[in-house]
Amino acid sequence: MTRLRYLGRATYRGYDPWARRLIVVGPGGLVVVSDEKARELQATFPGLWQWAGHSRRRHHRPARNKMTRPEEDK
Repeated sequence: MTRLRYLGRATYRGYDPWARRLIVVGPGGLVVVSDEKARELQATFPGLWQWAGHSRRRHHRPARNKMTRPEEDK
């Protein structure tokens, strides 16, 4: 996950398909997006996004099924 600062003048609204969430950020705001989306935003809108470092927040991963049965003795 990557933090980006938005340098545009109007509110940006978009979607990060890798993190599966909406992106809404105002001028000068920080947003946490997937690394893939960060590269896409910087390539598509050069000069409007500034890299602000990596996020310590981990990408949400689906929970594992913790209700597993122990192997039955044969």
